[in-house]
Amino acid sequence: GRREVSVRQHGTVGTNGACIAEPVLRRVRKLTKAIKEPAIGQPKEHEIACVKKVWADLDVEIDGYDDNDNDNWSFVDNAKRTKVTEKLEAIFGKAAFSKNKAVARAARGKFVKADLLAWGACLIADAAANAAAAAASAAAGRAEFDANKAADGAYPLRQEDVAAFAALVLVEDTDGRGAG
Repeated sequence: GRREVSVRQHGTVGTNGACIAEPVLRRVRKLTKAIKEPAIGQPKEHEIACVKKVWADLDVEIDGYDDNDNDNWSFVDNAKRTKVTEKLEAIFGKAAFSKNKAVARAARGKFVKADLLAWGACLIADAAANAAAAAASAAAGRAEFDANKAADGAYPLRQEDVAAFAALVLVEDTDGRGAG
Protein backbone atom coordinates (compact mmCIF):
# COMPACT_ATOMS: atom_id res chain seq x y z
CA GLY A 1 0.00 0.00 0.00
CA ARG A 2 0.92 3.64 -0.15
CA ARG A 3 2.87 4.88 2.85
CA GLU A 4 2.59 8.52 4.03
CA VAL A 5 5.43 10.08 5.98
CA SER A 6 5.27 13.36 7.85
CA VAL A 7 8.36 15.44 7.22
CA ARG A 8 8.57 18.58 9.35
CA GLN A 9 10.09 21.01 6.84
CA HIS A 10 8.30 19.64 3.76
CA GLY A 11 4.75 19.10 4.93
CA THR A 12 3.18 15.68 4.34
CA VAL A 13 5.10 13.77 1.72
CA GLY A 14 4.03 10.65 -0.13
CA THR A 15 6.26 7.79 -1.21
CA ASN A 16 7.00 9.54 -4.52
CA GLY A 17 8.33 12.59 -2.63
CA ALA A 18 5.50 14.84 -3.78
CA CYS A 19 4.46 17.34 -1.14
CA ILE A 20 0.75 18.03 -0.79
CA ALA A 21 1.53 21.75 -1.05
CA GLU A 22 2.90 21.38 -4.59
CA PRO A 23 -0.48 21.31 -6.36
CA VAL A 24 -1.57 24.40 -4.39
CA LEU A 25 1.54 26.33 -5.36
CA ARG A 26 1.07 25.07 -8.92
CA ARG A 27 -2.42 26.63 -8.91
CA VAL A 28 -0.93 29.98 -7.89
CA ARG A 29 1.62 29.61 -10.69
CA LYS A 30 -1.04 28.72 -13.28
CA LEU A 31 -3.13 31.78 -12.40
CA THR A 32 0.00 33.96 -12.33
CA LYS A 33 0.99 32.83 -15.82
CA ALA A 34 -2.53 33.59 -17.09
CA ILE A 35 -2.16 37.12 -15.73
CA LYS A 36 1.38 37.68 -16.97
CA GLU A 37 0.72 36.09 -20.38
CA PRO A 38 -2.95 36.76 -21.20
CA ALA A 39 -4.47 34.99 -24.19
CA ILE A 40 -5.76 38.33 -25.47
CA GLY A 41 -4.14 41.72 -25.06
CA GLN A 42 -1.35 42.87 -22.82
CA PRO A 43 -0.88 42.16 -19.12
CA LYS A 44 -2.33 44.82 -16.85
CA GLU A 45 0.19 46.67 -14.69
CA HIS A 46 -1.87 46.53 -11.49
CA GLU A 47 -2.44 42.79 -11.93
CA ILE A 48 1.30 42.22 -12.41
CA ALA A 49 1.94 44.22 -9.22
CA CYS A 50 -0.55 42.04 -7.33
CA VAL A 51 1.00 38.73 -8.41
CA LYS A 52 4.51 40.01 -7.72
CA LYS A 53 3.41 40.93 -4.20
CA VAL A 54 1.92 37.45 -3.68
CA TRP A 55 5.13 35.70 -4.74
CA ALA A 56 7.17 38.09 -2.60
CA ASP A 57 4.92 37.33 0.37
CA LEU A 58 5.39 33.62 -0.23
CA ASP A 59 9.15 34.33 -0.39
CA VAL A 60 9.37 32.22 -3.53
CA GLU A 61 10.81 33.24 -6.90
CA ILE A 62 8.40 32.33 -9.68
CA ASP A 63 11.38 32.30 -12.06
CA GLY A 64 12.68 29.32 -10.11
CA TYR A 65 9.40 27.56 -10.83
CA ASP A 66 9.57 28.40 -14.53
CA ASP A 67 13.14 27.06 -14.76
CA ASN A 68 12.17 23.83 -13.00
CA ASP A 69 11.82 20.91 -15.41
CA ASN A 70 10.14 18.66 -12.82
CA ASP A 71 7.17 21.02 -12.36
CA ASN A 72 7.41 20.63 -8.60
CA TRP A 73 8.62 22.79 -5.79
CA SER A 74 12.12 21.36 -5.53
CA PHE A 75 13.36 24.92 -6.22
CA VAL A 76 11.84 26.14 -2.92
CA ASP A 77 14.43 26.13 -0.14
CA ASN A 78 13.71 23.45 2.45
CA ALA A 79 13.85 26.09 5.20
CA LYS A 80 11.03 28.07 3.51
CA ARG A 81 8.64 25.21 2.77
CA THR A 82 6.82 25.20 6.10
CA LYS A 83 6.13 28.95 5.91
CA VAL A 84 5.03 28.68 2.27
CA THR A 85 2.69 25.82 3.14
CA GLU A 86 1.23 27.76 6.10
CA LYS A 87 0.60 30.85 3.95
CA LEU A 88 -1.00 28.81 1.18
CA GLU A 89 -3.20 26.98 3.68
CA ALA A 90 -4.32 30.28 5.19
CA ILE A 91 -5.40 31.51 1.75
CA PHE A 92 -6.73 28.29 0.18
CA GLY A 93 -8.07 26.55 3.30
CA LYS A 94 -7.39 23.06 4.59
CA ALA A 95 -9.52 21.36 1.93
CA ALA A 96 -6.98 22.28 -0.78
CA PHE A 97 -4.46 20.16 1.15
CA SER A 98 -6.74 17.15 1.63
CA LYS A 99 -5.29 13.70 1.02
CA ASN A 100 -8.55 13.02 -0.84
CA LYS A 101 -7.53 14.12 -4.36
CA ALA A 102 -11.07 14.96 -5.48
CA VAL A 103 -11.68 17.20 -2.45
CA ALA A 104 -8.29 18.89 -2.82
CA ARG A 105 -8.73 19.43 -6.57
CA ALA A 106 -12.19 20.95 -6.09
CA ALA A 107 -10.93 23.28 -3.36
CA ARG A 108 -8.00 24.44 -5.49
CA GLY A 109 -10.31 24.93 -8.47
CA LYS A 110 -12.45 27.36 -6.48
CA PHE A 111 -9.44 29.66 -6.17
CA VAL A 112 -9.63 31.83 -9.30
CA LYS A 113 -7.85 34.83 -10.82
CA ALA A 114 -9.98 37.28 -8.82
CA ASP A 115 -8.89 35.56 -5.59
CA LEU A 116 -5.22 35.81 -6.53
CA LEU A 117 -5.62 39.49 -7.39
CA ALA A 118 -7.54 40.18 -4.17
CA TRP A 119 -4.77 38.48 -2.18
CA GLY A 120 -2.14 40.65 -3.88
CA ALA A 121 -4.23 43.81 -3.51
CA CYS A 122 -4.61 43.17 0.24
CA LEU A 123 -0.84 42.72 0.56
CA ILE A 124 -0.25 45.97 -1.34
CA ALA A 125 -2.81 47.81 0.80
CA ASP A 126 -1.22 46.44 4.00
CA ALA A 127 2.22 47.58 2.86
CA ALA A 128 0.88 51.04 2.01
CA ALA A 129 -0.89 51.34 5.35
CA ASN A 130 2.25 50.27 7.21
CA ALA A 131 4.33 52.80 5.26
CA ALA A 132 1.81 55.56 5.96
CA ALA A 133 1.72 54.71 9.66
CA ALA A 134 5.53 54.75 9.82
CA ALA A 135 5.66 58.10 8.00
CA ALA A 136 3.00 59.58 10.29
CA SER A 137 4.83 58.31 13.35
CA ALA A 138 8.13 59.77 12.10
CA ALA A 139 6.48 63.12 11.33
CA ALA A 140 4.80 63.17 14.76
CA GLY A 141 8.12 62.38 16.38
CA ARG A 142 9.82 65.23 14.52
CA ALA A 143 7.05 67.66 15.40
CA GLU A 144 7.24 66.66 19.08
CA PHE A 145 11.04 67.01 19.05
CA ASP A 146 10.85 70.46 17.45
CA ALA A 147 8.08 71.54 19.83
CA ASN A 148 10.09 70.38 22.86
CA LYS A 149 13.23 72.16 21.64
CA ALA A 150 11.27 75.35 20.97
CA ALA A 151 9.60 75.17 24.40
CA ASP A 152 13.00 74.74 26.03
CA GLY A 153 14.28 77.78 24.17
CA ALA A 154 17.20 75.68 22.94
CA TYR A 155 15.94 75.81 19.39
CA PRO A 156 13.95 78.91 18.60
CA LEU A 157 11.42 78.00 15.94
CA ARG A 158 11.28 80.65 13.25
CA GLN A 159 8.55 80.88 10.64
CA GLU A 160 11.15 80.52 7.85
CA ASP A 161 12.43 77.26 9.38
CA VAL A 162 8.92 75.83 9.64
CA ALA A 163 8.17 76.68 5.99
CA ALA A 164 11.50 75.21 4.83
CA PHE A 165 10.90 72.02 6.82
CA ALA A 166 7.36 71.66 5.44
CA ALA A 167 8.65 72.07 1.88
CA LEU A 168 11.36 69.46 2.51
CA VAL A 169 8.83 66.94 3.85
CA LEU A 170 6.57 67.48 0.83
CA VAL A 171 9.49 66.94 -1.57
CA GLU A 172 10.51 63.76 0.24
CA ASP A 173 6.94 62.46 0.22
CA THR A 174 6.49 62.96 -3.52
CA ASP A 175 9.66 61.13 -4.55
CA GLY A 176 8.35 57.80 -3.23
CA ARG A 177 10.73 57.47 -0.31
CA GLY A 178 8.25 58.69 2.29
CA ALA A 179 8.86 61.36 4.89
CA GLY A 180 12.29 61.11 6.48
